[in-house]
Amino acid sequence: MPLSDDSFDVVLCAEVLEHLPFEDFKKGLSEIKRVSKRYCILSLPYWGLIFYVGLKLPLLKKLEIFIKFPFFKEPEYSKGHYWEIGRRGYFLKKIKRIIERSGLKILKDYINFESPYHHIFVLEKVK
Repeated sequence: MPLSDDSFDVVLCAEVLEHLPFEDFKKGLSEIKRVSKRYCILSLPYWGLIFYVGLKLPLLKKLEIFIKFPFFKEPEYSKGHYWEIGRRGYFLKKIKRIIERSGLKILKDYINFESPYHHIFVLEKVK
Protein backbone atom coordinates (compact mmCIF):
# COMPACT_ATOMS: atom_id res chain seq x y z
CA MET A 1 0.00 0.00 0.00
CA PRO A 2 1.31 3.48 -0.74
CA LEU A 3 1.14 4.55 2.92
CA SER A 4 3.85 5.45 5.39
CA ASP A 5 4.72 3.18 8.29
CA ASP A 6 2.69 3.87 11.45
CA SER A 7 0.16 5.97 9.50
CA PHE A 8 -2.93 5.16 11.61
CA ASP A 9 -3.69 4.82 15.31
CA VAL A 10 -6.02 1.90 14.56
CA VAL A 11 -6.41 -0.12 11.37
CA LEU A 12 -9.74 -1.85 10.70
CA CYS A 13 -9.76 -4.64 8.14
CA ALA A 14 -13.27 -6.07 7.93
CA GLU A 15 -14.16 -8.91 5.59
CA VAL A 16 -11.30 -8.27 3.14
CA LEU A 17 -8.48 -10.80 3.53
CA GLU A 18 -10.59 -13.83 2.59
CA HIS A 19 -10.95 -12.29 -0.89
CA LEU A 20 -7.20 -12.81 -1.38
CA PRO A 21 -5.64 -16.22 -1.92
CA PHE A 22 -4.62 -17.74 1.41
CA GLU A 23 -0.97 -17.56 0.34
CA ASP A 24 -1.33 -13.74 0.58
CA PHE A 25 -2.83 -13.78 4.11
CA LYS A 26 0.56 -13.29 5.79
CA LYS A 27 1.43 -10.47 3.39
CA GLY A 28 -1.90 -8.77 4.16
CA LEU A 29 -1.29 -9.03 7.90
CA SER A 30 2.20 -7.62 7.42
CA GLU A 31 0.82 -4.55 5.63
CA ILE A 32 -1.87 -4.03 8.26
CA LYS A 33 0.81 -4.19 10.96
CA ARG A 34 3.14 -1.85 9.06
CA VAL A 35 0.62 0.99 8.65
CA SER A 36 -0.75 0.68 12.20
CA LYS A 37 0.83 2.62 15.05
CA ARG A 38 -0.41 0.16 17.66
CA TYR A 39 -3.84 -1.49 17.23
CA CYS A 40 -5.63 -3.46 14.51
CA ILE A 41 -9.12 -4.87 14.32
CA LEU A 42 -9.61 -7.77 11.97
CA SER A 43 -12.88 -9.41 10.97
CA LEU A 44 -12.87 -12.71 9.09
CA PRO A 45 -15.74 -14.97 8.07
CA TYR A 46 -16.20 -18.06 10.23
CA TRP A 47 -18.14 -20.74 8.42
CA GLY A 48 -20.07 -23.46 10.21
CA LEU A 49 -23.32 -24.44 11.86
CA ILE A 50 -24.48 -22.30 14.76
CA PHE A 51 -26.41 -23.27 17.88
CA TYR A 52 -27.62 -20.22 19.77
CA VAL A 53 -30.04 -19.81 22.68
CA GLY A 54 -30.74 -16.47 24.33
CA LEU A 55 -32.89 -15.99 27.41
CA LYS A 56 -33.79 -12.70 29.09
CA LEU A 57 -36.09 -12.68 32.10
CA PRO A 58 -37.04 -9.61 34.13
CA LEU A 59 -34.58 -8.84 36.95
CA LEU A 60 -32.12 -11.48 35.76
CA LYS A 61 -28.97 -11.17 33.72
CA LYS A 62 -29.29 -12.12 30.06
CA LEU A 63 -28.18 -15.70 29.39
CA GLU A 64 -26.72 -16.58 26.02
CA ILE A 65 -25.35 -19.91 24.87
CA PHE A 66 -23.49 -19.97 21.60
CA ILE A 67 -21.70 -22.91 19.99
CA LYS A 68 -20.16 -23.02 16.53
CA PHE A 69 -19.81 -26.41 14.85
CA PRO A 70 -17.74 -27.22 11.81
CA PHE A 71 -19.86 -28.53 8.98
CA PHE A 72 -18.47 -31.54 7.21
CA LYS A 73 -19.95 -31.12 3.76
CA GLU A 74 -18.08 -28.42 1.85
CA PRO A 75 -20.39 -26.29 -0.29
CA GLU A 76 -19.17 -24.17 -3.18
CA TYR A 77 -17.35 -21.01 -2.14
CA SER A 78 -19.39 -17.90 -2.68
CA LYS A 79 -18.94 -14.13 -2.68
CA GLY A 80 -15.45 -14.42 -4.14
CA HIS A 81 -13.99 -15.95 -0.97
CA TYR A 82 -10.84 -17.99 -1.42
CA TRP A 83 -11.00 -19.28 2.16
CA GLU A 84 -12.92 -18.93 5.43
CA ILE A 85 -12.25 -19.94 9.02
CA GLY A 86 -13.92 -23.26 9.74
CA ARG A 87 -13.58 -24.68 6.26
CA ARG A 88 -11.35 -27.67 5.62
CA GLY A 89 -7.72 -26.67 6.18
CA TYR A 90 -8.53 -23.24 7.68
CA PHE A 91 -9.21 -23.96 11.32
CA LEU A 92 -9.35 -21.16 13.90
CA LYS A 93 -6.23 -22.44 15.69
CA LYS A 94 -4.23 -22.19 12.45
CA ILE A 95 -5.45 -18.65 11.73
CA LYS A 96 -4.57 -17.51 15.28
CA ARG A 97 -1.10 -19.02 14.97
CA ILE A 98 -0.46 -17.16 11.70
CA ILE A 99 -1.70 -13.88 13.21
CA GLU A 100 0.57 -14.22 16.24
CA ARG A 101 3.59 -15.21 14.13
CA SER A 102 3.06 -12.07 12.03
CA GLY A 103 3.96 -9.89 15.03
CA LEU A 104 0.42 -9.08 16.13
CA LYS A 105 -0.69 -10.02 19.63
CA ILE A 106 -4.31 -11.17 19.96
CA LEU A 107 -5.78 -9.09 22.79
CA LYS A 108 -9.28 -10.43 22.30
CA ASP A 109 -11.11 -12.57 19.77
CA TYR A 110 -14.80 -13.31 19.71
CA ILE A 111 -17.94 -13.93 17.70
CA ASN A 112 -20.72 -11.39 18.12
CA PHE A 113 -24.12 -12.98 18.79
CA GLU A 114 -25.82 -10.57 16.39
CA SER A 115 -23.46 -11.50 13.55
CA PRO A 116 -22.20 -15.05 14.19
CA TYR A 117 -20.69 -15.45 10.73
CA HIS A 118 -17.89 -12.99 11.59
CA HIS A 119 -14.95 -13.69 13.90
CA ILE A 120 -13.47 -10.49 15.33
CA PHE A 121 -9.84 -10.12 16.42
CA VAL A 122 -8.56 -7.16 18.43
CA LEU A 123 -4.81 -7.04 17.85
CA GLU A 124 -1.84 -5.09 19.17
CA LYS A 125 1.38 -4.57 17.32
CA VAL A 126 4.29 -6.33 19.04
CA LYS A 127 7.24 -3.96 19.35
